[in-house]
Amino acid sequence: MKKIGRNDPCPCGSGKKYKQCCASLGEVQAASTHFLDTSIPTAIQAALEHHQAGRLSQAEAIYRQILQIAPNHPDALHLLGVIAHQTGKIEIAVELISKAIRLNPSTSMYCNLGAALRDQGKLDAAVESYHKALSIQPDFADAYSNLGIALQQQGKLDAAVEIYHKALSIKPDYAEAHSNYLMTAQYGLSHSPAELLADHLAFAERFEAPLRAIWPSHGNNRDVQRRLRVGFVSGDLHTHPVGFFLEGVLAHLDLKALDIFLYPTYAQVDALTRRLQGMGFAWESLVGLSDERAAHRIREDAIDILVDLAGHTGRNRLRLFARKPAPVQVTWLGYVATTGLQAMDYILCDRYVAPANESDHFVEKPWYLPNTRLCFTPPQDEIAVGVLPALTNGRVTFGCFNNLTKMNDAVVALWTQVLHAVHGSRLLLKCKQLNEPSLQRATLSRFAGRGIAADRLTLEGASSRADYLATYNRVDIALDPFPFTGGTTSVEGLWMGVPVITKRGDRFIAHQGESILHNVGLPDWIAADNEAYVAIAVARATDLSGLATLRAKLRSQLLASPLCDAPLFARNLEAAFRGMWQAYSRR
Repeated sequence: MKKIGRNDPCPCGSGKKYKQCCASLGEVQAASTHFLDTSIPTAIQAALEHHQAGRLSQAEAIYRQILQIAPNHPDALHLLGVIAHQTGKIEIAVELISKAIRLNPSTSMYCNLGAALRDQGKLDAAVESYHKALSIQPDFADAYSNLGIALQQQGKLDAAVEIYHKALSIKPDYAEAHSNYLMTAQYGLSHSPAELLADHLAFAERFEAPLRAIWPSHGNNRDVQRRLRVGFVSGDLHTHPVGFFLEGVLAHLDLKALDIFLYPTYAQVDALTRRLQGMGFAWESLVGLSDERAAHRIREDAIDILVDLAGHTGRNRLRLFARKPAPVQVTWLGYVATTGLQAMDYILCDRYVAPANESDHFVEKPWYLPNTRLCFTPPQDEIAVGVLPALTNGRVTFGCFNNLTKMNDAVVALWTQVLHAVHGSRLLLKCKQLNEPSLQRATLSRFAGRGIAADRLTLEGASSRADYLATYNRVDIALDPFPFTGGTTSVEGLWMGVPVITKRGDRFIAHQGESILHNVGLPDWIAADNEAYVAIAVARATDLSGLATLRAKLRSQLLASPLCDAPLFARNLEAAFRGMWQAYSRR
């Protein structure tokens, strides 16, 4: 094996000379040594440091070089599989991590295999993998938290909550598990708005309260007319609902008024990521940075307004926001409730999702955008709106393409009433979880128990986005779940000419469908209660002519609405930021 000279290319694949890269960091053996099996532990450490810092290509290069020397090195196989998962190559990830497990199983391997299987839609296998991790290490909190996510996605909400509590009993300072619990609590009806607020306050008491005494004083220039420096923090700056709603807005912001910084918290890069990177904004990864270091970077960037796009969803950095790195902090878009943090000054909303009589649901002060809190970027795929399916197949097809987790027992009971009330109707359900045969059987059983035969249901799993959108051409009317109503799926359905029936709610997420329908000009599709929900379904299903007319014009109606008016939304968002800064400057 060739020696690594100080002027040779670094084996990590960075493109730099060895002396300028890993040698200077002491991450691999000195230049005078051979890169042989004896140096593999040091090389693994070098790769891990690249990996944890989000330098995936450099880490991958080292793992691959190790495997050239030792093709069956379990750690290199495992960690290369983790990178494959992070870069969207899920089948390769499962293959690599499974091979590592066959060689030398560990708790982390089983846990990472479970995460890849979960994203592959193989939830039963994921659950089994997490249990194997726990059989090796019964107090492995990470495995419990990840198991909770899988159970949540299977729709087993009570079991997921119990598992999150187990993770927190083992590791009380496990912020991710606490956030996972808060997210899961949004899907069912067992938590009242007051109980949800209390749970979010408990998160803040544990993870924010110890930091409040060390919040920095901010020396930002308080001139209300100057160009503001605005940072967006997100782990979803890729093909994801957050990306779909963010892309068009960013493209229309006035860069004479705002200096934009994007702070990704996850290393995944895809076509949408590259489009965002191509907009010319500052792009500063927080991957691998501690909360303290990330807060320091944001203060160095002199950010005036820092925007959280995650809330308690995955890869959030709420503990960074808890350090108050910017004088004004606002949460928007990615989450459906309060963050619970006193450091979060505002929550961006509209009058529909946060009516004035519910302002006590939030720690943050609601900041109302004029029309909608959402701005949809229309799909690039040109999928034509088809004719109303009921006109050709002689029956009405209802549909829901939301996450199966939203289909709690109350939702199934109401949809069953709809199917009984509309003679001969069908229900088409489509989501990633329905790739799983066991969940297909469970779903059929839930409806069968309420008198709906299997031949009235069509269950479909994940597909490409183009095929997913085209599937709406087989649906006449969409049904919104509750309390966790649809967002992206509802707007995509409208874009495909499919109107949605939603039910008025009692909390932020339960109002999302109302906001969408008010903004697209369909307030008469909002039901006050279960009885009205069924009545709307019956009335619309028996007026096929009216339904066909609406279908033909709905895309243009959506495109002309505030939901798709990115220039208008950008002006409203700029005005919101300016107003927040003026309020801060007057303190």
